[in-house]
Amino acid sequence: MLFKNLQSDKLKLELTPLGIYQPDDGQTKTITLRLKAVNYDRTLTDTEVVTYLVAIATAASDEHNATKL
Repeated sequence: MLFKNLQSDKLKLELTPLGIYQPDDGQTKTITLRLKAVNYDRTLTDTEVVTYLVAIATAASDEHNATKL
């Protein structure tokens, strides 16, 4: 899982695919994802959420050779 090490008892992250597009030439594939981040004790800051997005994008790049657009 791309963000298993980020989660805790109070922080839950859910990554859901919204759409997948691959053109006829099949050279690339675009996947649109939604990140749901919930902390049950407090409101998350923008900085914290960006940190999660960067960590997920980095893991996707390392594990799947993905590129963030």
